[in-house]
Amino acid sequence: MVIRGPDGAEAHVPEVLGRVIRTAAASLAEGRAVVVAESGASVSPAEAARMLAVSRPMVTKWIADGLLADAPVGTHHRVPVESVLALAAARGRAGYQAMRLLEVAEKEPEVAARVDAARQRVRDRVAARPAI
Repeated sequence: MVIRGPDGAEAHVPEVLGRVIRTAAASLAEGRAVVVAESGASVSPAEAARMLAVSRPMVTKWIADGLLADAPVGTHHRVPVESVLALAAARGRAGYQAMRLLEVAEKEPEVAARVDAARQRVRDRVAARPAI
C-alpha cells in the first residue's frame, strides 16, 4: 500500500498497516475515538482520566477499587493502556445495557413513574449545585 502526505511525498507501508489506517479513518469519520499505543504502553492517571472522560480522582479511586490496573513507578502511578481500554469498553457496554433496561422498564407504568421521579431528583440536585 502507498500513502501520500499533504506535500505529495509517498511512503510504502505494509498491508497490515494499511488496514489499520483504513479502519482508524473509518472510525474517526463516524465520530469514534481511536487510540494508537504500543503493546504494553502505560499512561499517567491524568492521561487515563482524559481517555475515560472522568476526573483524575475518579481514576485514583478505580485503581484503589481494583477496576484499573496500576504499575507504581516510585511514588507515581502508571496505568496500562490495555486496562484503560478494557474499562472504557465495559463502561460502554454497561451504559448500553442500562439504557435498554430503562426502555423496557418504562413501558410499565409503575416503573416509568419511579424512573421519572429519579430523573427529577437528579435534575433537582444539579440545579441546587452552586455556580462555579
